Amino acid sequence: MARQSRRLLLVLFLAGFIFILHSGAASSSWKWRSSSTGRALVQGGGAALLKGKLGDPSLDRLDPDVFYLTAGPGRDSGFTNQVMSVFNLIYLAMLTQRTPILPPFYSNWQLSEIEDFPALAVSSVFDLPRFQAETAQIQQSGILEWEDINGVIDPSRATDPSWPEVGCWGGGPLTEEWSMSFAKINPIYHPYPGETNPVSPKLSLSWAAFMPYLLPNSLFFQDLVDTLPPTTLRPNEKFACAEWLYHGTKDGTHSQGEYKKGLGGWGHVGKKMRFREEIVEEAQTLLKKIFGVSKKEEVPPFVVFHVRHGDFDWQCKDDNPCFTTAQFAFALAKMQREYERQGDALTRPPFPTEVLVISDETEPAFYSELRERGWRSTFDVNGLENSKLVKELGGWYLLLVETVLLSQGTHFLGTAESTMSLLAGLRTQDWNGGMYRMVSASDPS
Repeated sequence: MARQSRRLLLVLFLAGFIFILHSGAASSSWKWRSSSTGRALVQGGGAALLKGKLGDPSLDRLDPDVFYLTAGPGRDSGFTNQVMSVFNLIYLAMLTQRTPILPPFYSNWQLSEIEDFPALAVSSVFDLPRFQAETAQIQQSGILEWEDINGVIDPSRATDPSWPEVGCWGGGPLTEEWSMSFAKINPIYHPYPGETNPVSPKLSLSWAAFMPYLLPNSLFFQDLVDTLPPTTLRPNEKFACAEWLYHGTKDGTHSQGEYKKGLGGWGHVGKKMRFREEIVEEAQTLLKKIFGVSKKEEVPPFVVFHVRHGDFDWQCKDDNPCFTTAQFAFALAKMQREYERQGDALTRPPFPTEVLVISDETEPAFYSELRERGWRSTFDVNGLENSKLVKELGGWYLLLVETVLLSQGTHFLGTAESTMSLLAGLRTQDWNGGMYRMVSASDPS
């Protein structure tokens, strides 16, 4: 009976807050306060989100009357997985009426050969003021980055034993490798409550199970901490922190599946999270060079390929090559046939004849194949022109410009299992109204 009552209470909690999330923009009294990013650092009603000044202990700068949520970007995660973790963090904060504090992006082993990678603020990549202005829940809660609180973030992730220990949420195994140096705290992790994958908890996190413990003044949270031994550092209630949230979904299934359906972190956050205009302009300049058009001319419609080799060679069986130009050519012809079966041939725009290929491949022979097929690539142009942007972004410059380029096509073909391809495909579909498909290692050629 008690279990049934508890389930009923959980259902009521979820129903109420999901209704709030989907109910549209209620009137709010939030207002802009000038900041270095141009974002509002106030909540609905004018409550300040920060106090004190740079250099003060990070947690001392938080308002004791505000409920916050933060998470790590993931230890050694690729850039796109860090982006998805940030989208999920914002989404979970929206569900639980908390103010999100966004971690920076860090370089990882995939980028280790390139030097000069600063810890990169989310607002250095995405247009946060526009996202906040278009998102009712974030207008109410505000949104912060750790750079707002602590200034420039050390990219080394070095920790300091003098920082305070804080109870945070995490999935096992809980190790000190999951540091939160950007927040200048030393986290003590408690297992995520509710449903997680018993074999590998980091691969499954259910919002439905976790969310009730994050709601302001939650009785679920109070019941949980009351059962902990007196000597245990309890999870912090006002300042909730999690190791990372890439694997979070409504029901604990794989996050890519939820994104593909246009739900969760993509449907409510990523779809509205546009790139910074300066990076988009740089990508547009590069596109004109690639296609050989003047500044005043339009770039012709084109299909983008994301051909990922490198760390994806594990999908190739029996040492046979995969994700080849022949496989992408076959997939392109199939996509064109599918496109031409849709709509009215008299009013439908013709399928693009131009192709732009973006790849991590380094062998010159690969790019010779592209030229033979009449396809274009970033390999054939020098794009490092904006010295101001290069100086600001450092080693991130080319990765970010290519990430924007991936979203600029009329249609898109990507590499199966690549989250970079997945987000590029979703952007093509939801921003440009185009088709996107994935090429698998076993596809015909």
